[in-house]
Amino acid sequence: MTQRTILDVGEPFSYGRPEVLGSILTDFPFLVVLGCTVVGGILINAAYADGRVGVTASVVTIVSAVIPIIAALTIFGERVVPLQIAGIVIVVAGTAMLARRDETPAQSATHGTR
Repeated sequence: MTQRTILDVGEPFSYGRPEVLGSILTDFPFLVVLGCTVVGGILINAAYADGRVGVTASVVTIVSAVIPIIAALTIFGERVVPLQIAGIVIVVAGTAMLARRDETPAQSATHGTR
């Protein structure tokens, strides 16, 4: 995005210049990210208000790790190499394991510490 902005407004480049700020705010990927952030925040708040927090927190944790990856590959055209794919798999698997809970804190207190 920085290269595109420099080409749009010329040198010297500074985020403080009004032309640069205008170019960033009208950039398509920025608007997509901004829109997704607003809609996501509204949906998360609605889920917490209407759902069970334990289930909602697990789903939000996993989805918040997966959605940016999908967006990078499909919307923004990012290319990944096999090592990056392995890293993505590790991060998503780790997030899923951390979000998963087999016992409540009261149950683990009665069965000893984990």
